[in-house]
Amino acid sequence: MNAFIDFVSDIVSSFRERLKNSFLSAFSIAFLISNWQAILYLLYSNDTIELKIEGVKDYYTSVYTLFLYPLGFAIFYVIGLPYLMWLFDYLSGNGIEERKKIRHSNYVNDLERRKKVAAVQYQLEQEKTGLREQSELTAQIEDLMAQLESKNKDLEIVRNERNSEQTKRQELDKMVEELRTQNDKLKVSDYPDFEIIFAEYGTDDTWIDVTEVIRKTAGEDGSKKITISHEDWQISDPVPNQEKVLSVIYKRNGQIEKKFYKENTTIIIRDLNDLIKEPRRIIKKKKK
Repeated sequence: MNAFIDFVSDIVSSFRERLKNSFLSAFSIAFLISNWQAILYLLYSNDTIELKIEGVKDYYTSVYTLFLYPLGFAIFYVIGLPYLMWLFDYLSGNGIEERKKIRHSNYVNDLERRKKVAAVQYQLEQEKTGLREQSELTAQIEDLMAQLESKNKDLEIVRNERNSEQTKRQELDKMVEELRTQNDKLKVSDYPDFEIIFAEYGTDDTWIDVTEVIRKTAGEDGSKKITISHEDWQISDPVPNQEKVLSVIYKRNGQIEKKFYKENTTIIIRDLNDLIKEPRRIIKKKKK
């Protein structure tokens, strides 16, 4: 009994191993599908076994259903199905690629559209900004123009004031010049009769004639300030390294007088305050 069970188990195991083969599996499935009526009749019919066998022999023993259809299906399953699946994958792959291309193209088109919209919006914002800036600049220009106008008015006022001051200054200068002229006339009138007759410069027995120099520097009426110095007169030193004096003979009010003045002093000849009262103390006596 055990041997029979082992035998059956081996058959079943062998059958299972066979079913793992793709061809046999496909053939078995195709056989079951092609002869499902005969199998169900044998398993579930109430007829006797003899009638079942006769029925199967008469109605379900076609070579197509028993062999050709399962064989064709198995061959198709093992050989043709992989190619068919490859064809499906190829077609579906192309379809997927095409769909991806279409989706990518749509995405790119959408990005381009958004880009254009963004560019238009940016340009619009720039124009708005430009208008705002232009408005601000216009306001600033108007403000600056107003300030400039105000400054021009102030400048015009300052110019008028300056012109007025210049006019006043000119009038004052004219008045001062008139006063100086009058003063000069008054000074001259103090000595209506004053004339430089002769002038000499030196010491002891060495003297030079400086009449024209004194008339030129001090004036004909002796009213100008002069400094007693041969350097100021631009003449040669008659007695180098010795103290010298200026001797002037002049006529005042009809009287002729002679006066002496120290070297390197500043004087006005017709003013008596600058005279030397005792010139003999300055002038050395001549040697006999």
